[in-house]
Amino acid sequence: GLLRRRLARRAGEPLAGCGRPRRLEAEPSAGGVRPLRVEWPPAPEGTPRVAPMAVEQIVSQWKAAQAHSDEGRFHEAVIGYERSRRTLAKELKVVDGVAGADAAKTSRMRQILEALVGQVSSELEAHDKLLLGNAFVALGVKSNCSTKEVKKAYRKLALKYHPDKNPDFDSAPLFLAVKQAYDTLLEPAQRQAYRPKVTASVWLKARAADTARMA
Repeated sequence: GLLRRRLARRAGEPLAGCGRPRRLEAEPSAGGVRPLRVEWPPAPEGTPRVAPMAVEQIVSQWKAAQAHSDEGRFHEAVIGYERSRRTLAKELKVVDGVAGADAAKTSRMRQILEALVGQVSSELEAHDKLLLGNAFVALGVKSNCSTKEVKKAYRKLALKYHPDKNPDFDSAPLFLAVKQAYDTLLEPAQRQAYRPKVTASVWLKARAADTARMA
C-alpha cells in the first residue's frame, strides 16, 4: 500500500526538463491483481531522452501477467513478471547511460523505475509462495492424480522451464518449484498424505482483499 501511494505521488510530480507524467499508477481489478498503467510524455525537443524507452512493452508484459494470474495460469504469470522485471532493468541501464543528462532528472527516473522493479518483485514473491506451497498447482495436476500423471507433468514442465532453455527470462524459480512438487507427489503414500499449505482459490481471494484495501 505504501509503495502504491508513493508511486501515485510521484506520478503527479514533474521531472525537470521531462514534462509531467500523464499517468503512473496501479489500479485494482475484480480478480485481485494489480495492473500497471504507465505513460510518459516525450522529453522537450533538444533535451536528452531520459524517460523509459519501452513503456508500451512494460505495460503489455504487466497486463498479460496479471491476466494469466487472474485466470489461474500461474506459470505464465511468473514468466510475464520475469520478463517485465528484465525490461525494467534494461531501462535502468538506459537512464544511467544517458550522457549529459540532468542529475536530478535521472535520479527521479531511477527512483520510479526501481519502485516498479520492487512492485514486480513483490508479485513474483507472491506467486512463488503459492507454487512452493501447493505441489498440485506447481505441477498442474489434480489432487487425485496418478503417479503416471505426476511423471508426465514433470517431464513436460522440467523441459519447458529448464534455465538453459529460457535465455529471455529467469526460469530457475519455476524449475525449482516443479522439481519440489515432483519430489513431493511422486510416491503414492506421500501424495495421499500431502496437504497443501495454500490453495489457489484462497490465495486469489486474499489478493483480492489486499487489492481492495489498497484501492
